[in-house]
Amino acid sequence: MSQIDLFNVILTVISLFLSIFIVHYIFFGIVGLFKVKKFKRADRRLCYGVLISARNEEKVISDLICSINEADYPHDKIKVFVVAHNCTDNTAEIARNCGAEVFEYDNENEKTKGYALKFLCSAIIDKYGKNTFDGFFVFDADNVIPQNFIDKMNDAFCHYDGKNIITGYRNAKNFGHSTLTALYGLLFGSACLLEGRGRTYLNCSTRTTGTGFLFPSDIVNDGWNYVGITEDIEFSAEQIISGREVCYCEEAVFYDEQPTSFSVSVKQRLRWEKGLVENFKTKLSKTVKGVFTKDKKKNKLSVLLMAIYLLTPALIVINAIIFIAKFILIGVASFMQASSIPLINHLVLSGIWILGAYLSWAMIAMLTYIFMREKIGKIKIKIKVLSILFYPLFVSLSLILVIVAIFKKKVVWKQIPHGHAVNVKKIKTAENVKK
Repeated sequence: MSQIDLFNVILTVISLFLSIFIVHYIFFGIVGLFKVKKFKRADRRLCYGVLISARNEEKVISDLICSINEADYPHDKIKVFVVAHNCTDNTAEIARNCGAEVFEYDNENEKTKGYALKFLCSAIIDKYGKNTFDGFFVFDADNVIPQNFIDKMNDAFCHYDGKNIITGYRNAKNFGHSTLTALYGLLFGSACLLEGRGRTYLNCSTRTTGTGFLFPSDIVNDGWNYVGITEDIEFSAEQIISGREVCYCEEAVFYDEQPTSFSVSVKQRLRWEKGLVENFKTKLSKTVKGVFTKDKKKNKLSVLLMAIYLLTPALIVINAIIFIAKFILIGVASFMQASSIPLINHLVLSGIWILGAYLSWAMIAMLTYIFMREKIGKIKIKIKVLSILFYPLFVSLSLILVIVAIFKKKVVWKQIPHGHAVNVKKIKTAENVKK
């Protein structure tokens, strides 16, 4: 064996070793295909505040508030709060007309959703005190909920004695609009299927995904302290480190609008990946320490899985370097005739690896359509087929964007335009919204 072949083998072994960091996804995914945690109907109806951050959302804000008002839950136990954040339209007026209590906040130096929630939580505590609400829901202004959403979330929240964070099934209200929106729907649906289901069933924490979740009110007794460009990752990491769990409730389905423009999608996902990179820098060491600290209140496996998730940028960069190095070695070996392994063999093996990865992600898309078919509803065959075929590429784009995010010094939060209105009277249950 030549030195080049030996070095190639070493790189392959390193790559295989790093693959152990994704084994847990396979394990929880298999569990999630066959098991899902069900929550018994709670005998209590707790009191909740609803936190909505909105920036120029006059086209959709009424849909969300009306859907909350239509919920099958005691109206005296729900209070809707909206922060009109740097708005230049009629968002605040429309929200007030729908019955929400609105706080207006203008600060162009604080553009992220995290700053809006920080202001809103502070305003609520100042006016209502710390113990008025048992928990707070977090929604984006483009969301909409079925009538049973709050009730189902309450069931799960009470199951954990109001101590854990509950996240619902994130569906796309414009799932069937285009291949791109279907890809987003598959992204969130597959996360619920292969991560949320298995982890919650085995009493291990999952993560929030920015919206559609419920948290205990005591978390913000000292204010909302998560103001980065991906406040959901910050929030999840800190809560898991502190010993709380993020639990998934599949029966609680909510809907949000997905981008219909590829350029807008890339900007949004670049922000997500930049946020992950920033949390890798700021939260990883604290999370790793949390794995080894002696604290019986913490679920060490949950903390470990969060640490692995935060490691994603480093793992992607290392694997990218290995992948490029292997191809350079193959080229050099072929040119110098220094390898005992024919070039065609290297190329065939690489092709098989790429094809295997592609088919694996396509299979995940198909499984999501199969297992989540009642929630997804009827989708045109053309969109369904194209979304399955393009899903591996859609996921792979995240790998590229992580690398871009590492080298891009600053990613500015930008508003995602929304305008897909939904008639809440047609949403009676999570299952019939697409029929």
